[in-house]
Amino acid sequence: MKTSVKKAVKKLKPVSKSIVRQKVWVDTKIVSPKCCHLKNRAEFTTFKSDADPSIIPESFAKDNKPKMNNRVCFSGLPSMIAKGNINRLYDRLEVMTPGSAGPGGQFILTPEERVAWLLLAKQYRLLPPYINENAITDIPKDDIKKKKSASYGIADAAGEFIIDLEGLSPAVLYIYLSTIRNIREDPGLARAVPYLVNDLGMNFYAAYAFASKIVISTTGHHILTSHRDYGVRCDKFGQSQLEAAGKVSLNIPIGLQRIVNNDPLRYDKRDIVNYDPKKDTYIGGFNCSSTIEKISKVTYIASLQELFDKDIIDAIMSKSDREANKSIAKFLDKKDHIKYKEAKK
Repeated sequence: MKTSVKKAVKKLKPVSKSIVRQKVWVDTKIVSPKCCHLKNRAEFTTFKSDADPSIIPESFAKDNKPKMNNRVCFSGLPSMIAKGNINRLYDRLEVMTPGSAGPGGQFILTPEERVAWLLLAKQYRLLPPYINENAITDIPKDDIKKKKSASYGIADAAGEFIIDLEGLSPAVLYIYLSTIRNIREDPGLARAVPYLVNDLGMNFYAAYAFASKIVISTTGHHILTSHRDYGVRCDKFGQSQLEAAGKVSLNIPIGLQRIVNNDPLRYDKRDIVNYDPKKDTYIGGFNCSSTIEKISKVTYIASLQELFDKDIIDAIMSKSDREANKSIAKFLDKKDHIKYKEAKK
């Protein structure tokens, strides 16, 4: 049976005392609406192997690389994998210099920020555990391209990653690929989320959804449909504007949490390696955002301050909508009694 929020609230004892909390202040220079999507690039190939995916094969050495797909995106990759006798993907990521990245180049990550992002993503399962957080290293100065590429920019750092495709769905594969390329294409997200989690103590999945509403300018390569509203005035963007723009529909962090913390085929049953085109229909695209956002039917929209509440966090981390609605009901029972003190900058 479904447990609605209204029914759950009726069962709770009313809260009588005021609850005073410190209002959380967010640095809008870090969670910034000035962030924008940078230049796309996807450099990858697929192959068959039973070797440890944490180790880059010797056959991928600089002077002996197999033929690479060099594109602006991973479009068509699910079909490519499903049709071939392959179970590994090699992904090479280049990091642009700030000067060659175009508008938004000032948000390029430092080496320490890249490591922090990959570590956090592994901890919360947006990446598999075998990914090397130190994979991205500086390109020797003699190898840096001297001629600026209008399409790809000049790279001064690069990293190589192997992804084991066994047992993955296209939706989960897209989460992995997008988390890596956030470093190049949407560094604002890869900076904002660790700040919200590590510095402010926000739940990771809430932070991902909240930051997306501020720093993501286009969802073409994002795993969610959440993005910054068109026309936001960046020159007059403070705490009040951030709180107004960053309201989060809880079905989004709930869906993200559930898809990565369960079997990869639970919510998207298309096995990308063992897909039989003779028996099954065309595998289609990644279908990532549509899969994530339909996992939960919870409708509550939480404010920035509410995202720090234990009951809201319990709802985000719930295993079912029944659990989620019970937690939301507990929050709603006390909501009117919560008073926020002004935050200290």
